[in-house]
Amino acid sequence: MLAIPSPTPAIGGCNLIRAYHVSHPSRHEFTNFNNLKKFLEEKATALIKGGRQYVSVLNFTEDDLLKLERSGLRRELPGFKVLLDEEDKTAIIKLMLGTPHEVAIWMFGEMFVRKRVSLGLPDNMFVPEGAGRCHLSHDLSTEPDASYKPQERKGPDRFPSFIVEVGVLQSLVQLRQDARLWLEKTNGDTLFYSFSQQRL
Repeated sequence: MLAIPSPTPAIGGCNLIRAYHVSHPSRHEFTNFNNLKKFLEEKATALIKGGRQYVSVLNFTEDDLLKLERSGLRRELPGFKVLLDEEDKTAIIKLMLGTPHEVAIWMFGEMFVRKRVSLGLPDNMFVPEGAGRCHLSHDLSTEPDASYKPQERKGPDRFPSFIVEVGVLQSLVQLRQDARLWLEKTNGDTLFYSFSQQRL
């Protein structure tokens, strides 16, 4: 499904939280790993019961995220993707629904390949780039669920052509905001954005 982004506040700090409609119960002030783990585990459990998929973490920087990754602690947390505003130390976290989330990404990848083949496009027209972190600007970075771009498109300032985001039905507003970021902040590289909606 092609996402059509709707007008939203400018990105940054409180505006980022408003743009993603993160309510106060879904916000967390980062102080240490244990408190973050407890917060995300609670929200992941609530998500299964129909809770919010997108939450925010305040006073959180890229250094904090890198420390979690380098120490292996991120693997102890519920699965998530992160949009990080370094200037305002604000993270928007999209929680993942484990196996259903991964299956949706895999199924979309299969459909993507079949469509490319049916159109007679060469293998290197779009190659998978995975879910690695992309820096949309000096202060703003994000992680897609999956991405594809031409093989010849190289360099840290070049972005995927096709982005896949997977979310629950209740997250339509937030998924559209994700689309807006990719379409507006990638210098025209990202022309297509798609998401798959999971039912809880």
